[in-house]
Amino acid sequence: MLIKTPKWKNLSIMIIILFAAVMLLEIYPRTEVLVISSYNLIKQNNYAENLSDIEYDLKSLDAEYIRLKSEIGSIVTEYKENQKLSDLFAMLDEIASDSEVKINSITPGKISEKDNLWLQPIDIAVTGNYVNIYNFVRFMEYSDKVTIIKSIDINPDKDKLSRLEAKIKMEIYLNL
Repeated sequence: MLIKTPKWKNLSIMIIILFAAVMLLEIYPRTEVLVISSYNLIKQNNYAENLSDIEYDLKSLDAEYIRLKSEIGSIVTEYKENQKLSDLFAMLDEIASDSEVKINSITPGKISEKDNLWLQPIDIAVTGNYVNIYNFVRFMEYSDKVTIIKSIDINPDKDKLSRLEAKIKMEIYLNL
Protein backbone atom coordinates (compact mmCIF):
# COMPACT_ATOMS: atom_id res chain seq x y z
CA MET A 1 0.00 0.00 0.00
CA LEU A 2 1.33 3.29 -1.06
CA ILE A 3 0.79 6.38 1.06
CA LYS A 4 0.41 9.38 -1.16
CA THR A 5 -0.17 12.17 1.28
CA PRO A 6 2.71 13.44 3.40
CA LYS A 7 0.43 13.74 6.38
CA TRP A 8 -0.27 10.02 6.47
CA LYS A 9 3.32 9.27 5.58
CA ASN A 10 4.59 11.24 8.60
CA LEU A 11 1.94 9.66 10.78
CA SER A 12 3.07 6.17 9.68
CA ILE A 13 6.71 7.00 10.43
CA MET A 14 5.74 8.36 13.85
CA ILE A 15 3.74 5.21 14.63
CA ILE A 16 6.72 3.05 13.63
CA ILE A 17 9.07 5.19 15.75
CA LEU A 18 6.64 5.12 18.67
CA PHE A 19 6.27 1.33 18.34
CA ALA A 20 10.08 0.95 18.25
CA ALA A 21 10.44 3.22 21.28
CA VAL A 22 7.81 1.29 23.26
CA MET A 23 9.44 -2.01 22.28
CA LEU A 24 12.86 -0.65 23.25
CA LEU A 25 11.62 0.65 26.58
CA GLU A 26 9.83 -2.62 27.31
CA ILE A 27 12.44 -5.10 26.07
CA TYR A 28 15.66 -3.38 27.29
CA PRO A 29 14.86 -3.48 31.04
CA ARG A 30 13.72 -7.10 30.76
CA THR A 31 16.84 -7.99 28.81
CA GLU A 32 18.99 -6.22 31.39
CA VAL A 33 17.30 -8.13 34.22
CA LEU A 34 17.73 -11.37 32.27
CA VAL A 35 21.46 -10.70 31.69
CA ILE A 36 22.07 -9.72 35.33
CA SER A 37 20.15 -12.76 36.59
CA SER A 38 22.10 -15.04 34.25
CA TYR A 39 25.39 -13.54 35.43
CA ASN A 40 24.43 -14.00 39.10
CA LEU A 41 23.35 -17.58 38.43
CA ILE A 42 26.68 -18.37 36.75
CA LYS A 43 28.51 -16.73 39.64
CA GLN A 44 26.55 -18.79 42.19
CA ASN A 45 27.25 -22.00 40.23
CA ASN A 46 30.97 -21.23 40.27
CA TYR A 47 30.77 -20.50 44.00
CA ALA A 48 28.93 -23.79 44.57
CA GLU A 49 31.60 -25.68 42.60
CA ASN A 50 34.33 -23.97 44.62
CA LEU A 51 32.42 -24.74 47.81
CA SER A 52 32.35 -28.44 46.98
CA ASP A 53 36.10 -28.29 46.27
CA ILE A 54 36.64 -26.55 49.61
CA GLU A 55 34.51 -29.16 51.40
CA TYR A 56 36.57 -31.93 49.76
CA ASP A 57 39.80 -30.19 50.82
CA LEU A 58 38.44 -29.76 54.34
CA LYS A 59 37.60 -33.46 54.58
CA SER A 60 41.09 -34.42 53.39
CA LEU A 61 42.65 -31.97 55.88
CA ASP A 62 40.52 -33.46 58.67
CA ALA A 63 41.79 -36.92 57.76
CA GLU A 64 45.38 -35.61 57.69
CA TYR A 65 44.87 -33.98 61.10
CA ILE A 66 43.62 -37.25 62.59
CA ARG A 67 46.59 -39.12 61.07
CA LEU A 68 49.11 -36.58 62.38
CA LYS A 69 47.51 -36.54 65.81
CA SER A 70 47.81 -40.31 66.09
CA GLU A 71 51.38 -40.13 64.76
CA ILE A 72 52.32 -37.57 67.42
CA GLY A 73 50.75 -39.84 70.01
CA SER A 74 53.03 -42.66 68.90
CA ILE A 75 56.14 -40.40 68.87
CA VAL A 76 55.64 -38.86 72.29
CA THR A 77 56.44 -41.34 75.00
CA GLU A 78 55.52 -41.12 78.62
CA TYR A 79 58.48 -39.45 80.35
CA LYS A 80 57.94 -41.04 83.75
CA GLU A 81 58.16 -44.54 82.30
CA ASN A 82 61.10 -44.16 79.92
CA GLN A 83 63.45 -41.39 81.01
CA LYS A 84 65.60 -40.47 83.95
CA LEU A 85 67.54 -37.25 84.47
CA SER A 86 70.71 -39.33 84.76
CA ASP A 87 70.15 -40.49 81.15
CA LEU A 88 70.11 -36.85 80.08
CA PHE A 89 73.35 -36.10 81.97
CA ALA A 90 74.95 -39.17 80.41
CA MET A 91 73.94 -37.92 76.97
CA LEU A 92 75.41 -34.47 77.71
CA ASP A 93 78.63 -36.06 78.97
CA GLU A 94 78.91 -38.21 75.84
CA ILE A 95 78.34 -35.22 73.55
CA ALA A 96 80.91 -33.19 75.52
CA SER A 97 83.53 -35.92 75.18
CA ASP A 98 82.77 -36.36 71.45
CA SER A 99 83.16 -32.62 70.87
CA GLU A 100 86.19 -32.40 73.19
CA VAL A 101 84.80 -29.75 75.53
CA LYS A 102 85.02 -29.80 79.31
CA ILE A 103 81.79 -29.43 81.25
CA ASN A 104 82.34 -26.94 84.08
CA SER A 105 78.82 -26.98 85.47
CA ILE A 106 75.32 -28.21 84.74
CA THR A 107 72.35 -26.55 86.38
CA PRO A 108 69.04 -28.20 85.62
CA GLY A 109 65.88 -26.13 85.96
CA LYS A 110 62.46 -27.29 87.01
CA ILE A 111 60.90 -29.84 84.64
CA SER A 112 57.65 -28.63 83.17
CA GLU A 113 54.94 -30.55 81.36
CA LYS A 114 52.62 -29.16 78.70
CA ASP A 115 50.40 -31.19 76.40
CA ASN A 116 52.10 -34.42 77.50
CA LEU A 117 55.55 -33.02 76.55
CA TRP A 118 58.18 -32.88 79.30
CA LEU A 119 60.61 -29.96 79.03
CA GLN A 120 63.89 -29.82 80.98
CA PRO A 121 65.62 -26.41 81.09
CA ILE A 122 69.38 -26.67 81.59
CA ASP A 123 72.16 -24.11 82.02
CA ILE A 124 75.52 -25.63 81.12
CA ALA A 125 78.99 -24.09 81.19
CA VAL A 126 81.66 -25.65 78.99
CA THR A 127 85.28 -24.83 78.17
CA GLY A 128 87.01 -25.47 74.85
CA ASN A 129 88.19 -23.77 71.71
CA TYR A 130 85.74 -22.24 69.26
CA VAL A 131 85.51 -25.32 67.02
CA ASN A 132 84.91 -27.62 70.00
CA ILE A 133 82.13 -25.40 71.37
CA TYR A 134 80.61 -25.16 67.90
CA ASN A 135 80.73 -28.95 67.58
CA PHE A 136 79.11 -29.34 71.01
CA VAL A 137 76.18 -27.14 69.97
CA ARG A 138 75.85 -28.96 66.63
CA PHE A 139 75.97 -32.38 68.33
CA MET A 140 73.22 -31.18 70.69
CA GLU A 141 71.19 -30.10 67.69
CA TYR A 142 71.47 -33.56 66.13
CA SER A 143 71.15 -35.56 69.34
CA ASP A 144 68.36 -38.04 70.07
CA LYS A 145 66.47 -35.40 72.06
CA VAL A 146 64.79 -32.31 70.64
CA THR A 147 66.89 -29.45 71.99
CA ILE A 148 66.21 -25.72 71.86
CA ILE A 149 69.25 -23.53 72.43
CA LYS A 150 67.93 -20.38 74.10
CA SER A 151 71.21 -18.46 74.41
CA ILE A 152 74.97 -18.85 74.16
CA ASP A 153 77.40 -16.53 75.92
CA ILE A 154 81.04 -17.09 74.92
CA ASN A 155 83.91 -15.38 76.75
CA PRO A 156 87.68 -15.98 76.91
CA ASP A 157 88.76 -18.33 79.71
CA LYS A 158 90.29 -16.41 82.64
CA ASP A 159 93.18 -18.87 83.02
CA LYS A 160 94.03 -19.54 79.36
CA LEU A 161 93.30 -16.97 76.69
CA SER A 162 93.47 -19.64 73.95
CA ARG A 163 90.37 -21.32 75.39
CA LEU A 164 86.81 -20.06 75.56
CA GLU A 165 84.17 -20.50 78.20
CA ALA A 166 80.59 -20.84 76.95
CA LYS A 167 77.45 -20.57 79.03
CA ILE A 168 74.58 -22.21 77.19
CA LYS A 169 70.92 -22.02 78.17
CA MET A 170 68.92 -24.79 76.57
CA GLU A 171 65.66 -26.66 76.85
CA ILE A 172 65.50 -30.37 76.15
CA TYR A 173 62.30 -32.25 75.45
CA LEU A 174 62.64 -35.42 77.48
CA ASN A 175 60.02 -37.48 75.69
CA LEU A 176 60.58 -36.50 72.07
